[in-house]
Amino acid sequence: MNYPSEQWAKMRWNIHALQPKSSVLTEFSDLNQIFTGLDEEFDKCELDKENLVRYIILVYHKKSPFVSNVADVIDRKVQALGYLGVKRNKEGKFSKEIDDIIFVRNEALAYITIHFIKYENDRMWAKYCVNSELYWRAMFLTMKEGDTSGSKGADEILKIQLENKKKLSDIEREMEAQESTIFADDKDVANYVPSYIEREKKALITPEDYAAGEDSEDI
Repeated sequence: MNYPSEQWAKMRWNIHALQPKSSVLTEFSDLNQIFTGLDEEFDKCELDKENLVRYIILVYHKKSPFVSNVADVIDRKVQALGYLGVKRNKEGKFSKEIDDIIFVRNEALAYITIHFIKYENDRMWAKYCVNSELYWRAMFLTMKEGDTSGSKGADEILKIQLENKKKLSDIEREMEAQESTIFADDKDVANYVPSYIEREKKALITPEDYAAGEDSEDI
């Protein structure tokens, strides 16, 4: 895809300007830092690490010409794969493994992608995570108020539930607006966020914390 050079120049990581056979991870040290420690995930993807990083940048980097010019995310992915020289078969179709990348049926790919998105949109990502936590707390409170065995009357419970429902709707609208920007309109990747956050939380638990938790269960 031939986009004007001035559009490519807006990118933080202008992969279009790289010399043939240059490594994007060598040329841009911050990218190498972002994707450090994810080799196990990269090994589970069809594209090699170099091309997968380029693909993620083309499809999700907010200043990528593909993001600016191609609104439909599936079309954007197909065009990005074509730009990278990924071949199709005689029927003009990609392999199943490449289709899994396009439609985000590969959890390892989703994890790598969200990892990149988190670093590029650090402040908005933080706000999104806060909203996500608030959303599930509001949902829990709404369900909890449905227990009529407490001291509250039916009218009071209904009033509280309606208030919580409005809060849920407000949070949901804000999250949808954030998702459009953070995930470049890719809802398939956004669907993996809860599992990503849960995995990140587990990664922060030290062996000592885990052992302490195990001991407390035995008490």
